[in-house]
Amino acid sequence: MQNYGDRLADAKAHLKKQSSELGEKHLSVAGAALAVGLLMQENGDYRAAHQYFEQALQIRKGATGSLDETIAQCYYYIGKNQYEQEDFEAAEISYKLCLDCFGDRPGDSFLATVLNGMAYLYHDRDKFHFAEPILKRALAIRATVLDAWSPEIAESLDHLGWLYSEHGHFEEAENLFVRAIEIFNANYGFDHASTARAMENYASLLKKTGRVDEANKILCNVEWIRYRPSPQT
Repeated sequence: MQNYGDRLADAKAHLKKQSSELGEKHLSVAGAALAVGLLMQENGDYRAAHQYFEQALQIRKGATGSLDETIAQCYYYIGKNQYEQEDFEAAEISYKLCLDCFGDRPGDSFLATVLNGMAYLYHDRDKFHFAEPILKRALAIRATVLDAWSPEIAESLDHLGWLYSEHGHFEEAENLFVRAIEIFNANYGFDHASTARAMENYASLLKKTGRVDEANKILCNVEWIRYRPSPQT
């Protein structure tokens, strides 16, 4: 498997080739620029990624002349970059521009992802009254378009449960955490990072409600999942 440097070099070479052969404003060039940006974002190189997302955005805006999901993707990744750099005001603007691209059409999985990103932005700024309806909308969309046992639904349940737990809505949070753990476990198994994260959030809730012994038992399992020895080869 290629390392990050080799993958990035290949992606940049492909972008250069597409630009040379098709012209800098071709939609395929936008896709290639987006691929470079996503690699950089995955590696935490947010500032460098931004220019490639902007390149893809300008090409797509020029080609379509109207808002659509390809433009929404660019705004979402730009907003995510800004969020990771703690430029929250800029991230909020980008996410709102992203949501504008969807208009009134029915929600889909990508829209739910965008809403989750915006909710993280709000609850990191302690804006519960903004984050809650956004997370509930994301969950409702996923419940409509995905199977009830989809891990994406578990992600939404865990996220909303965490928000409720942070703001003292403990009964609602517990129900959400229990269901999220059940779905993660069914999809990934007990010893998966997503299951561990939901269990850790649940344990934090249990401590807040005075159920320390239950919480500690769960945290012991979380520690085992995260720090267990690698299998011998």
